[in-house]
Amino acid sequence: MSKAGDLTGIDWRLVVLDGVAFEAGATLYIGADGALHGRAPCNRWGATNRATLPTLDLGGIRWTRMACPRL
Repeated sequence: MSKAGDLTGIDWRLVVLDGVAFEAGATLYIGADGALHGRAPCNRWGATNRATLPTLDLGGIRWTRMACPRL
């Protein structure tokens, strides 16, 4: 298993979902301070991790509401 520090500071990208290629684009960035943010697929989102990595317990979730094309 990876150390928790190995998970931070990386732009993670969702490439497969339920065995199917995910082409719409979704990202996750985990900061060393517990802040998370990303994009999925056209709106941006953010949250705080209330647990110790590698466990996730998201709180304070926020997102934009941009007009997005239908996928």
